[in-house]
Amino acid sequence: MTISIKLLVTLSVGLIVVCTVAAIWIPSVTKATAALRAAREDQIIGTAKSASKNVVEYFTIASSTASGFGSMYNTSYARNPSDAPRTFLDLYGNAVWSVLANQPTLASLLVSHIRDPTYVSKQSGANSLCDIDATLISTAYVATLRNDTSGVTVPNCTQLEDASCTGSSRMLLISGADNIVDPLQRKAIMFDKPCNAWLGNSDFLWVMQGLPGQLSQQDTGIHNGSEWFSAIVIVGKAPNDALYKKVYFNIPGPAWAPNSAFGALSQRVGDSSLSNAGATNLQDVLNNAAASTDVDDIIFLVTDQRELIASSLP
Repeated sequence: MTISIKLLVTLSVGLIVVCTVAAIWIPSVTKATAALRAAREDQIIGTAKSASKNVVEYFTIASSTASGFGSMYNTSYARNPSDAPRTFLDLYGNAVWSVLANQPTLASLLVSHIRDPTYVSKQSGANSLCDIDATLISTAYVATLRNDTSGVTVPNCTQLEDASCTGSSRMLLISGADNIVDPLQRKAIMFDKPCNAWLGNSDFLWVMQGLPGQLSQQDTGIHNGSEWFSAIVIVGKAPNDALYKKVYFNIPGPAWAPNSAFGALSQRVGDSSLSNAGATNLQDVLNNAAASTDVDDIIFLVTDQRELIASSLP
């Protein structure tokens, strides 16, 4: 009986001790977990805010750069209203290259308008599909589409010239940083593409660029300063596709199609083989931010309309 009572007392004390320890330990764990969670959330929020600040800066730079390029184009147009894309390239091509080279997320600049229909109407076959004048500049390549370089028939279209083969438009690799004096020096032919499968054709261009206006009215729909295109533009095919976010800006058009002109500045969103070595994109910004935390979190970049732009997902 004594043993039983002793055992009962021992067990009772044990239960009291266990309960007491548990009563102390459980709130402590809860408090510690809450503190850790709060610290973790603070770290994530701080990281997200830092990434957000960087991203906003990149978008702000892109918008102001687009405005500056628009002013350059206005000068080019004043000199040569009917062939402003070519004049823009001649006057400011090297300057544009320098700006793109010094802004890590900016990829390329496109300025374009509908070609003079009196010229297009004289063409036949595949050449008649080439109805766009344009200049495209990046730090690695350039394209200049005009009535003597696209939609033409030349004796030897394989030469290193701006002029492409019949019914096509040409992209050329440039010297870039290897020749600071003349970075747009043509180095090699990157490709020739049929006009109706690339920039050289208005039907394809309107869809490819996601222009809000009506092609039937020869109207890009871009009339008030600059605006960001809501969607992501995908160029190429996986795994070598390029993801871009574009800011469009209004530029004056030629007399035959005054509302057909537009400028588009592309900002890199995702990794791509088309990007230059060392180039930065918005996914890099988010990846670096996520890697700076000690937790496996994913950071998403969305617009205020909840449209996904980029994420730190691989």
